[in-house]
Amino acid sequence: MCRYAEIFTLFNRAAETLRYPAINLTSKDGHKIRVYRATKGYIAIKVDGEYVGKLVSAGAQIILYSAKELLPEIDTLLSNPISESALQGKEYGRCCFCNRELDNEGSIQHGYGPICAEKWGLPWSSERNWLDDL
Repeated sequence: MCRYAEIFTLFNRAAETLRYPAINLTSKDGHKIRVYRATKGYIAIKVDGEYVGKLVSAGAQIILYSAKELLPEIDTLLSNPISESALQGKEYGRCCFCNRELDNEGSIQHGYGPICAEKWGLPWSSERNWLDDL
């Protein structure tokens, strides 16, 4: 299996119901990282609103034109998008998909809400956090 297959699968699933699917995260030093599916099918990467690179296919390497110091964090996101997105949402109290405040315990435990879970094809339960199994 290719290292970045999960991110492409995730974006392809989300593109069935969302016009502009994107994941928004915060780096350890406070930079805003936005990863989104570009119109030509590759994964585009922005840091603090500036386009810095891309991932053209599941088997390719990440191409960064700038912000190279963030490569380890970007690599972690792109190779583990579901768990990283959920952890970020849980840590900051905002959904990394729609950027809304997480306002109930189930959503806070997952790091995203049931609507985004459905649109992105992710597990969600008000009973138990699936991250506890990781």
